[in-house]
Amino acid sequence: LKLLNPFGLSSAPPTTSLPMIERAFEMGWAFAVTKTFTLDKDLPTNVTPRIYSINETQHTFANIELISEKTAKYWCEGSKALKAKYPNHVLIASIMASTQLRDWEELIRL
Repeated sequence: LKLLNPFGLSSAPPTTSLPMIERAFEMGWAFAVTKTFTLDKDLPTNVTPRIYSINETQHTFANIELISEKTAKYWCEGSKALKAKYPNHVLIASIMASTQLRDWEELIRL
């Protein structure tokens, strides 16, 4: 991969939506990894709060938001539009499917 610079965003809360990734590109970030998405049949129901305390005495926290609640169509269509607007930026899709090969094949064809 050829990057504009070494600065990018991992699959995390700052890449929760395409407008957030677009703002990062506008601000000079070179690449982003989308929030992990899956087939619509496997969409999660996230709980709140999504951050919880691991150890109250050390004030340690963990984030349990793992998969985007947005559809595969949202990510695939929006990513194409974002790449058209920012052709020199790298956009990596983080995907997840069940253990069934057909689910992975369907997801990568989107």
